[in-house]
Amino acid sequence: VLFSTNSDEKGNGEGEESTGEEEGEKYIRLELPPVMKGSKKFERGYKKKMWRRESGDITIIDAYRWTLEKSKIVEGKFVTESFGVAYAWPEWLIGDTLLCSPGGVQKEVEDLGDIDERIEKQGQFIRDLKENKGMTNKDPLVVEAVAELLRLKDTKG
Repeated sequence: VLFSTNSDEKGNGEGEESTGEEEGEKYIRLELPPVMKGSKKFERGYKKKMWRRESGDITIIDAYRWTLEKSKIVEGKFVTESFGVAYAWPEWLIGDTLLCSPGGVQKEVEDLGDIDERIEKQGQFIRDLKENKGMTNKDPLVVEAVAELLRLKDTKG
C-alpha cells in the first residue's frame, strides 16, 4: 500500500511519497493525488499513469484508493480530519501490452485498439447463432462465444 499525504503529517503538505533507499528496499517517487475529489472516501477501479519512462510508462489499473483519516476531540467535539489517500493495486501495465503483478509475474496482453469493434462482432456472432442457427444459451458454441464476449468486455474495463 502506498499513501500520499496532503498535510504536515509527513512534511511540507505538498503530497509526499517515500523515495530513496531505506534498509535495502528501493522506492520510487510517484506523483499520485493526495486528496480525493468530492465526497468520495473510497474508490475501486482507479486507473492512473503513475510513472513516465522511455522503456514504457507504468500505469496502475483496477486500483483501490481510500481517504486516510484521523479522529480527535477539538473544543469538546469529536472531529475527523482527512490527512491523505492510500492506494493499493494488484496489477500494473508497462507500456500498453505488458501486464505485471507482484512476485515478478508478467504477461503480454492484447492490443485493445479495436476492442469496441471486436465486442460488436462477437455480439453479432452470438445473435446469429441464436436467431439464424436455432441455438440456445446452453449450446456449447453459444456458451463459448458468450464467455469470449464477457472476456472482451472485461478487458475493455
